[in-house]
Amino acid sequence: MLYELAAYTGASVELVEHPGSRPAFRAAQAAIKRLIDSKNYSPSELASALRDLNVKEFKGPRGTLIVTAAVIVWQKSTANIAPIDHESKVLPVLLALDRGFTQALAENP
Repeated sequence: MLYELAAYTGASVELVEHPGSRPAFRAAQAAIKRLIDSKNYSPSELASALRDLNVKEFKGPRGTLIVTAAVIVWQKSTANIAPIDHESKVLPVLLALDRGFTQALAENP
């Protein structure tokens, strides 16, 4: 998935170039996990989870995920989705971000 690859690639580059950013990625990942566990699919909460990262876009070989744009797109695309559909539409994005960050953190100690 584009989100996972972009999160992994962007986080890996940031962690290699700025190893001190590891705590911010751990905090963002913890916040994303809390959103997943609580089934909270709020765009503003996602923005808060990613706010402290020094990265404003995650680039992968197949595309770029711009953090602000991703939140706006998410907000617009979920505005007309019935609450029961949020899980099928938004949860995969959160899970992909979590997997990308997990892999980047594991490979860049």
